[in-house]
Amino acid sequence: MAKTSKLSRLSGLLNMATIAIDTYNNVAHRKQNTKLSYASIAVSTFGSILDLYLAFKSPRKITKLLSLATSATAVVRNVRYLLQLRQHTKTNA
Repeated sequence: MAKTSKLSRLSGLLNMATIAIDTYNNVAHRKQNTKLSYASIAVSTFGSILDLYLAFKSPRKITKLLSLATSATAVVRNVRYLLQLRQHTKTNA
């Protein structure tokens, strides 16, 4: 069995935490709790950056390329969601 590093475990934990926060916010609050939405964006962004860092430590070029694409997608998605969330809070205020 391959040995996993502490950073790799932290990355997996952050990814699971993002899913848990999003699911709870969707089920319990129907995506209306803005604090949970901001927490999800922060955890997701940090997890994406950590995944990118771990991938760049890999000797495989394909791993680096795929991780860069995945991280770019995650950052764009988080920025769009953040802008949408800010616009939504301005219209409801």
